Amino acid sequence: MVSSGGAALPYRVEVSISVSSTIKQLYRKAARFGLGPRFITSLQEIHDRLRRDPLEFGEPLKYLRTLRMEIRVGAISPIHIAYGVNEAEKVVFIREIKLLPRQI
Repeated sequence: MVSSGGAALPYRVEVSISVSSTIKQLYRKAARFGLGPRFITSLQEIHDRLRRDPLEFGEPLKYLRTLRMEIRVGAISPIHIAYGVNEAEKVVFIREIKLLPRQI
């Protein structure tokens, strides 16, 4: 989708209450190990990539034809996420977020 000015319109990033709660828990864990600022920076970078180019970020896993959604995974240390992209609706659903192994 392109705006009238020619720039690509951003995707909307949706986060469930459960995933939001997990993000808070993971931040607290990262902060205990001195990785709080790195966690926040990584989370912001991931969010920016998901809004701009979710089909370029990460790797595809499968396509759910009925939902018209590509399931993908991506990481920016120390965070790993699984997410779905509905290209027609320009929406990204974050399904899961974890800390990468050996980060903490």
